Amino acid sequence: MRSKRITTLLLSAVMALTTLGFTATAASADEDHPNIIVQAAIRLDNIDTANGYYGMANQSYKLLRDIRHWVNNHGDGPYGVPRLVTRLGCTDLYKDWIVETRALALQGFRYYRGMATKWQEFPSGWERTAAKVRARIVFNRVEGRQADAQKDFLNCIFDALPQRAVFLYF
Repeated sequence: MRSKRITTLLLSAVMALTTLGFTATAASADEDHPNIIVQAAIRLDNIDTANGYYGMANQSYKLLRDIRHWVNNHGDGPYGVPRLVTRLGCTDLYKDWIVETRALALQGFRYYRGMATKWQEFPSGWERTAAKVRARIVFNRVEGRQADAQKDFLNCIFDALPQRAVFLYF
């Protein structure tokens, strides 16, 4: 996930400066948290900078909880689509991104929890090693799919923004 650090920082900076950042409190009922796009960028960066596997598992769980809260209480439709994303026409890519980000948070929690506990829930020997390898392979696959979905979603947002807003950043 170290390679995603620049992408997540760019995402959080862009979202904070665009109308997504300005309408974050209007899009959510609570005024103490922004919309899920900004939250996910912050949580993914927190996972990268967490100390130890326990901290990474904790941040992954918080991301999972944030996604669940957003989908259940905010936005439109079953995926909690922010209104601006609907206006920009990126709804399908948002849905792919939210599903992959949720999968990354869930698998990240499982993997980092296992690493923190040294896979103690499995009997020692071959089963423990197999569980560790299997969890790492699944985590890498989910991480790659989430990175692709995030890239596609960001490209859609940048392409749909007015040209004047894009010039403010580059």
